Parts: sequence; C-alpha cells; structure tokens
Amino acid sequence: MSRSPILAALAVTGAAAFAACGSGEPSGPAPATVKSAVEQAAHVKLSAVPIPGDARAEGLVASYSNGADATAGKDAVFLFMVKDAGTADKVAEQARGMVPAGSRLIVDGKVIVLYATTRKDRGADVEQAVEAL
Repeated sequence: MSRSPILAALAVTGAAAFAACGSGEPSGPAPATVKSAVEQAAHVKLSAVPIPGDARAEGLVASYSNGADATAGKDAVFLFMVKDAGTADKVAEQARGMVPAGSRLIVDGKVIVLYATTRKDRGADVEQAVEAL
C-alpha cells in the first residue's frame, strides 16, 4: 500500500519531534479556531508548520506543532486539518500503526491530532475540545 503525501508529512513531522509528534469550500471550524482550542486543552503553544506541495495537493490544509517545546521534554502536539473527513479517516487508518506507544491519535471530522505526553496526560481534554468544535 502506498502512503499518501499527507501521511508522509504527518510521519516526518511526528517522528522528528517524538524522537526527541485545502481545497474546496470551507466548512466546519477554521484552522485558527481549532488551533486555539487544542492549545488551551493541551496547555501548549502551537506554531504553523510548512505544508509540502504534494501534501497540500492531497488535501492537507493546515499543520501546526509545538516541536520546539516537544524536544525540550514537554508534551508533543501535532495538529493537522485536511479537506474533508474522508481524507482524515484514510490518513488515520494508515497512521494508526505508526503512532508511538503512549501517544494518542485523535481524529474528528477534518481534524487530526497526534498527542504524546511526558507530564500530566491531557489527551482526554484535547479529544473533548476537538469533538466540541
């Protein structure tokens, strides 16, 4: 099975931080709204991550992480928004086997969050915040 560019972006972004985590008509919450909700729930500050052209063509519309904090021993949070829920489900299906032990892959609608903690686990809070959007 060939991996999509979105999955590759997710894997590269996630693996790098864990080693030390569109197109079409807009619908649902805006990326900035989702980012803010995840930041509050996880108690982190997320920064935009550049999206490779091939991943954008496959439907990745926004990408955020707290990579600098994650490499400093804090929780690692990666937020991805894709063009539609079908794309999110496909990416999640492929990514499930790649998620490091002790971390969570949260998928709701067009939102994918990869969350890993080294401190107090706020994964349930993050999941609840994403589902509430």
